[in-house]
Amino acid sequence: MLKRFCLLLLSLFVLPALHAQEPLTPEKAFRFSAQALDAQTLEVRWDIAPGYYMYRDKFKFTVEPGTLGKVELPPGEVKEDETFGRVETYRDLFRIQLPLSGASGKVTLRATSQGCADIGICYPPQQHVATLDLPATAAAGTPAAPTPTWKERLMRPALYGPALLGLIGALLAAVPLRVRHGLWFKGVGFCLMLAGAMFLLALNRDESAAPAASVASATHFTPVRNVTELDALLALARNERKPVLLDFYADWCGPCVEMDRKTFSDSAVGQKLAAHVLLRADVTANTLEQQALLQRFNLQGPPGIILFDADGRELTDKRIIGFRAPEAFLSALNF
Repeated sequence: MLKRFCLLLLSLFVLPALHAQEPLTPEKAFRFSAQALDAQTLEVRWDIAPGYYMYRDKFKFTVEPGTLGKVELPPGEVKEDETFGRVETYRDLFRIQLPLSGASGKVTLRATSQGCADIGICYPPQQHVATLDLPATAAAGTPAAPTPTWKERLMRPALYGPALLGLIGALLAAVPLRVRHGLWFKGVGFCLMLAGAMFLLALNRDESAAPAASVASATHFTPVRNVTELDALLALARNERKPVLLDFYADWCGPCVEMDRKTFSDSAVGQKLAAHVLLRADVTANTLEQQALLQRFNLQGPPGIILFDADGRELTDKRIIGFRAPEAFLSALNF
């Protein structure tokens, strides 16, 4: 009786806890839905599973036919990310209304989003498509004229100082030479104009064009671009009787970048991996070939490390999912 009672407790508490560590598919982690509230308003929502979150700056929306107005995203929960710094995230439920104009009948909404799990994996950007019927009773409105991006940047208060500095410089440079100390005024004016212009260029750069964070790993990996290349490299390692480590990585994956910075750059980790064939599947672009590599191992996203023995057999119980510090990583490799 006692034995049966213990088994019952195990099934009620321990087994569900272990199962909960398995990452959900993106469709279940971030449930997408959309509807037309009226002829000028679309509503999009994501029901976010516990233990998962979505990035505020990764949402993008387009519609055909018609035009979307300015989308006002609500403030998110601030998260201090070691790799990407201060980011805003949404949990539980994210819902947004999209202003629509110039459309009637059916419209096709396309939405892009991206999220991660607290256990330390990030999902590739997800594409969603919804065909919506607009109510026929309300007429479509006139599209609002968008404010040019360059104009918005030039109106930032941070630029007022450099602009004023350049204006003063221009006034000084315009002083006639016949005025006493006219040459001195002109020299100072040109210097102020140059300084103002340099400050304007520095402050008015387009932050949206900044490249994604990427850190070169001290450990050398052989790139794997598709399943065919992977099979060929695994066969070569099997012929040479070498174990294989396959690492899944992406630039937009914070834990992946952190693994490069802290774990793969560690000297003790490098020594431990010296006998392995090191392969890396970079899934940053989320192409069909990269998706096929993830699906080959039933991975929802990076980071994920797959290990093979010298006979080419995958060590399925030794998978490493999510970020591991050097000590934890070395412990996982001790088998």
